[in-house]
Amino acid sequence: MNFTRFKTQSVILYFDAQPYGLRYGLAVLAVAIAAIATHTIPVIGERVAFLLFFFAIIQTAFWLGPNPGILAMALSLIAVNALVLFPARTGAYDLLILNAGFCFVSAVMIATTSFHRRSTAALQESRQRYAGIVESALDAIITIAADQRITLFNAAAEKMFGCTAEEAIGRPIERFIPERFRAAHDAHIRAFGNFGVTSRKMGESASISGLRANGEEFPLEATISQCEINGEKSFTAILRDVTELKRFEDSLTKSQAQLRTFIEQAPLSIAMFDREMNYLVTSRRWIEEFGRGYDDLTDHNHYLVNPDISAEWREIHVKAQAGEFLKNDDDLWIQADGSRHWLRWAAYPWTNQVGGIGGIIISCEDITARRTAEEELRTAQKRLALVIEEVKAGYWDWDLNTSTVYLSPEWKRQIGFDENELLNRWEEWESRLHPDDRALVLAAIENYIAGLLPVFELEFRLRHKDGLYRWIHSRGGLLRDQHNRPLRMLGINLDITDYKKQKELRERRDKMEQSVRLCVVTQTAAAIAHELHQPLAAISSYSEVVLHMLRSGNQNPEKLSPLVEICAQQAQRAGDVIRQLMTVLHKDETLSESIDINYLAQEALDLVKADGHLEAFNIELELAAGLPPVKGNSLQLEKVLVNLFRNGLESMQESGISAGTITVTTHSTDDTPAMAQVTVRDGGKCVTDIATLKNMFQPFYTTKPQGLGMDMAISRALIEAHGGKMWAEQNADIGISVHFTLPFVT
Repeated sequence: MNFTRFKTQSVILYFDAQPYGLRYGLAVLAVAIAAIATHTIPVIGERVAFLLFFFAIIQTAFWLGPNPGILAMALSLIAVNALVLFPARTGAYDLLILNAGFCFVSAVMIATTSFHRRSTAALQESRQRYAGIVESALDAIITIAADQRITLFNAAAEKMFGCTAEEAIGRPIERFIPERFRAAHDAHIRAFGNFGVTSRKMGESASISGLRANGEEFPLEATISQCEINGEKSFTAILRDVTELKRFEDSLTKSQAQLRTFIEQAPLSIAMFDREMNYLVTSRRWIEEFGRGYDDLTDHNHYLVNPDISAEWREIHVKAQAGEFLKNDDDLWIQADGSRHWLRWAAYPWTNQVGGIGGIIISCEDITARRTAEEELRTAQKRLALVIEEVKAGYWDWDLNTSTVYLSPEWKRQIGFDENELLNRWEEWESRLHPDDRALVLAAIENYIAGLLPVFELEFRLRHKDGLYRWIHSRGGLLRDQHNRPLRMLGINLDITDYKKQKELRERRDKMEQSVRLCVVTQTAAAIAHELHQPLAAISSYSEVVLHMLRSGNQNPEKLSPLVEICAQQAQRAGDVIRQLMTVLHKDETLSESIDINYLAQEALDLVKADGHLEAFNIELELAAGLPPVKGNSLQLEKVLVNLFRNGLESMQESGISAGTITVTTHSTDDTPAMAQVTVRDGGKCVTDIATLKNMFQPFYTTKPQGLGMDMAISRALIEAHGGKMWAEQNADIGISVHFTLPFVT
């Protein structure tokens, strides 16, 4: 804004902002100038001196403030007395009257001047506030004089018209009005000024356009007011650019037209009503299903077209007209002919251009076919759930878009949890994968989703609630969307822990049998070698002697020599065969490892149970806690335990006992602290002959009608090969106890 008319206020404000010392110094200077003039200029008489000092007081109080004015008054009083009254030898009474009058007049002048300064300051503050409001206003504010030249042009106006205030002030307002509207604008302003009202809104019945500095026209709204000061009229207009509003209104009109087109051509039953339930637009499907013979329902009343409409639906219409959004996704509609139809409908209000409710829209869709399909799907799901329950399969469903997972109750039960104990989260499943299986399983899932694997089927381990791991066989499949992108992955889990255990037991049994067969062959070869080695050696030796004698001239060397030579060759060949056999049989080296003997005893018991040899008999384990591990081959030592268990069971069965117990103990003794001692005690036949207790470990020794009698010999040989000993003792009551020792790992 232009404040050139208010320079006086600016000067006053300037002096008010100065330090007190400067202001009081100027007050002293003003009085000093008056005193010097009075003293040095002869023409200045007594009365003029008083006026001169009054002038100094008034100017000081006006420009510098009341306090400097009071100082000027006091100094002026002293100067008047010293320079005028005392030299004139004024009487005491006159002196008192003149001093009192001087002080009174000075005080009145200071008070009047101070009031004027406060009024000026208040006016200045009011003008500054007005200027601040005008400059910060979001709307453009323009003031024009009676000659329609611009006197005020705020920042919003600068932004709106693309013109600075300096360029606009003093110029005619016509510059910002399109040429075709200028004459009408001039007439309008004159009529408005003559009419006498202070303000009115322009453009209520017609659009008003403005003209930017670059020549662009734009729509606006305007409110104009007038005021008259000192006989001069001015007009102030508040302008708002409504370009965006017009664009929104046009967009709304276009959207409504598009909505009408959409409703008319929609494949659903849709109708749009006004507040009185008159049809505005309907879809073709609505005409077909609810038209009651009309080809076009526009402007017809819904209740007149459907006089039998229910009170329930009338209530729905009232609620929707009040602003509620109502819907029903599963509403049964029984037609007059008794046919049943399932409908999904919605009723909701629509808004007009001013934001009010203009009526309601009702949409309706016949979902009978879908409802039938859903019923069939539910039936199929129930059947599938029954099958899954019967085979104890855990069902899982993973949404690949939201990463949500569903885990069935059986899935959770397989790892020891009730349904509410475990959350349906991907992290719950992933965190329970065995560390050795984790990478394999996650890679298989990723590759299957990416299409690199044709099927998803694998076995892995999940941590049970008790901390142990269960073997799971999982098979899954992918569901894809219409673009063939993976949508969901789902499948079933089967607990195959028992199956894996049986399979492992069978594999261990096969390995033990292979080891046993190897030991049998070894022991057999050893026995044969032991039986044949001396005769073969003797044959070889005698043959060499005979050959030597014959070659020395005794008997008939020509006849005996070839025969004896053949005998020696054959004997030597037999020895070579035996040695080769032993070499081959001992080619497999024994694998040595650290073994928990208590765990091995439990494994052997599981094998015997799996073979079904126990029947009514029982094997009890009395295992010492904290035993150090022993060193050896677990398969061979497990075979030793299985042999001892089976021999004990067979011994009790041959004794005619229908039920009994074999006790297995592990411990270390004071006599052999570096060895673990295992004892298998049965309740079978009593063996009173000490020789029998020793012979039972010899190869081919048996008291049974069947068998080779090699089990105990092999067992003893295996124990001795591991650095231990095996022996048998008669129990105090019935049966025998077989003991063996094994060295601890050092």
